[in-house]
Amino acid sequence: MATGVEIKGVDKLVKRLRDMAKRHKPKTETVVAYSADYAVLIHENMELFHPNGQAKFLETALRTTAKQVNATVAKELAKGATMEEALLAGDAIILDASNALVPVQTGNLRDSGYIDVR
Repeated sequence: MATGVEIKGVDKLVKRLRDMAKRHKPKTETVVAYSADYAVLIHENMELFHPNGQAKFLETALRTTAKQVNATVAKELAKGATMEEALLAGDAIILDASNALVPVQTGNLRDSGYIDVR
């Protein structure tokens, strides 16, 4: 190994690369939500009777799938997926689990579930 070797411009290069990374940072925030007008009412109102499904359908799905979602995101990243791709894979698990808990009358609420990248 050579000693006393100096590579000029490394600090400048590192700064430039960091600046580029900040400017080109991929979107890494995703959202699982429901767009039906009454989604929040159904989700939050614990007093409403639901012959099937339940209130807190999204919150419950998030809690019950947290370990699986974390493992999926880690696995996707390890396979070379981008952060956005990994998060979307995890979000799909949450959306599926919440859809199973949505109180279904006409299916409109369940069908309004979506994943968004912001």
